Amino acid sequence: MTTTVVTPAVPRLGVAGVFTAAVAAIVVVAAVHLTQGTSSVGLFDLLDTGDEAMRVLLASRLPRLLAAIAVGLALGTSGALLQSISRNPLASPDTLAVSSGAYLAVVAAAALGLNLPTLPSGGLAFLGGLAAAGLVMAVSAGGRSGTTRLILAGRRRRSRSRR
Repeated sequence: MTTTVVTPAVPRLGVAGVFTAAVAAIVVVAAVHLTQGTSSVGLFDLLDTGDEAMRVLLASRLPRLLAAIAVGLALGTSGALLQSISRNPLASPDTLAVSSGAYLAVVAAAALGLNLPTLPSGGLAFLGGLAAAGLVMAVSAGGRSGTTRLILAGRRRRSRSRR
């Protein structure tokens, strides 16, 4: 005796549907973001298109919104590249010891008494993260032996640096 179970079809959005929903969410959040700020210019002032409202919008809120979108895109792209290079959907900078290498470089500079401004400090952190990524790739035989070894090499370096 066989029984057949009929389940209702669940509509699937697909890639285009998810992309459309994400763009719609970004537009809604961006519109709300443009109305927020420390000045007394609110939603109705922005719709009124007064001189002060336009100055606040163009000088403060719009650049902040565009910078946030650019940083979000850059972080998303870098995460996708890291996951695609390591061929592991769970890969992240802390898993591969990139974060630890960046921290180590900045702390070592501070321990040596170097007082670096923000931009050189960021460059030093970038180089430290790059060196840590190279070390993890070398320990994992260049990533040729599989992604599991690459992730474990990064985790081992990270756990040793926290002691």
